Amino acid sequence: MGYFQHPLEVAYKSKGHGDPVSDADRQAEALLVRGIKERFSGHGILSEETPDPEGEDRDFLWVLDPLDGTTNFVNGFPFFAVSVGVLHQGRPVVGALYVPRPAAPDGEVLHARAGGGAFAGESPLKLDASRPLSDKSISAVPAFFWGQYRLGREVRRSLGELRTTGSIACELALAASGSLQLAAFASPRIWDVAAGLLILQEAGGEALVRTGRGQWRIFRSFRDRGVGLPSSGNLREWRAPVLVGSPLAVGLAAKGMRPRNSVLRLLQRFARGRRRARLG
Repeated sequence: MGYFQHPLEVAYKSKGHGDPVSDADRQAEALLVRGIKERFSGHGILSEETPDPEGEDRDFLWVLDPLDGTTNFVNGFPFFAVSVGVLHQGRPVVGALYVPRPAAPDGEVLHARAGGGAFAGESPLKLDASRPLSDKSISAVPAFFWGQYRLGREVRRSLGELRTTGSIACELALAASGSLQLAAFASPRIWDVAAGLLILQEAGGEALVRTGRGQWRIFRSFRDRGVGLPSSGNLREWRAPVLVGSPLAVGLAAKGMRPRNSVLRLLQRFARGRRRARLG
């Protein structure tokens, strides 16, 4: 936080000033990696800012996003998070998210362990499992999500006002605390969600991931085949659409959501039609 709203050295990992990385990202990563190596020397570490994971095949793997929402951070926009997740054989067992809060000058840590509940500081987090979608609530849905999915009328009417913060980890924290009734992520990376999914589930929420066959499945493990994990088994390349919120809200959204036809799929359908016409 000492870097926030102060001049920063910023580099960019891709052309066109995309994927910024700042001094704050690098310093946070160094602090986390040093602490993990000192206390858990036998564990692996996978961090967004380090291309080559250390010990990805070990039973315990720490998954770090030292600063999610760097563009927000460098522009003084207070929606960002530090995400620290621990996986055991691919399954999240511990998660912690640091987020800025208006009522907490030093920010707040949301944390959870598998089977132990979720907390914001010392206060338990508990979502209403029967909370339905409501047009009086707020949902986080990125603009490009509409280009990938078609929503049924009932779902569209019930999403309420839409917000996007520019930080997936931050939106997971907001969903786990009940501020967002629903959040949709088109293609998050493992470090975006490793901590937040566990915190949300331990708070009584539900997380659905979309399989390669186009079905929504309850999230269990990053090593589940057919759910975001490439054939190489490389966790760094994990990506999958995700829906989070109360179980009732997420279930209703998933039922009312259909993928839009891609150009390739339309061409394939056209070719099949031409083939059938010739055979007929």
